[in-house]
Amino acid sequence: MEAIVADLNFASARLAREAADAAEQKDGVCRFVAGALGPTNRTASISPMSTILAFARLSFDDLAEAYAEAAAALIEGGADI
Repeated sequence: MEAIVADLNFASARLAREAADAAEQKDGVCRFVAGALGPTNRTASISPMSTILAFARLSFDDLAEAYAEAAAALIEGGADI
């Protein structure tokens, strides 16, 4: 499902935003939409040789890129947090 993470995050945030806005219209109470990141399909910390970072299954840069893409889609979909 890695290929559709952005689509899933955008759609889920958009639906939550619509629900929050509809509820606010009814009673005037402000609602916030919180998005969530992860988990990934790989780990950055568990490896065959945990003392050598080069053996990690996922690099920090790869993880940062994946989370940036996921977070951008949540924001674009209307998540506040």
